[in-house]
Amino acid sequence: MIGGLKMMRKFSRLRGMMVLLMALFLSGCGTEVAYIWKVPPKGSEVLAKYREIIVDVQEKDGVSLSRQVRDRLTRRIGDSIRTGFAGKYTPVSADKAGPRTLYTQIFITRYDDGRDFAASFFQTPDRMHIDGEVVLSDWQTREKLVEFEMLQTYDRNNSIGRFPRIDELEPEFAQKVVGGIAQL
Repeated sequence: MIGGLKMMRKFSRLRGMMVLLMALFLSGCGTEVAYIWKVPPKGSEVLAKYREIIVDVQEKDGVSLSRQVRDRLTRRIGDSIRTGFAGKYTPVSADKAGPRTLYTQIFITRYDDGRDFAASFFQTPDRMHIDGEVVLSDWQTREKLVEFEMLQTYDRNNSIGRFPRIDELEPEFAQKVVGGIAQL
């Protein structure tokens, strides 16, 4: 009877460690995000009058995104705004914009899957980056209300488990854009 009890305790500890290891393995998330405010928010009341939002994803100099990637990022950011600000902002196209439309430009300054030519033959990438500048302006006047830079790095050294593709990080990037807007 005592031997069986000892065996049960060992099994219980082993099961607990397995659950912890599985949680670490499945999380596999080594993402770091930094926000750098260039035009600081003037207060949440500045954005209170807006009900619609236009999302416009563009590349900055030196960055080349395919039309497919640009459209996918635009859609993902729009979806994140729709769910993150349910009832507050409605994503619209430029032809349907009205006087209470917030123009959101996301300039992608870095879209790097971490693979250079030499490293791609020997190993998986150590880091991936999606960086961007987010500018919120009044659609009609183009007055710049807020501007911040967002740096997102996925570090393989801080993760356990499968290393994702860069397009699998895009939904998180979209959520972080919304998180930056939500800080206002």
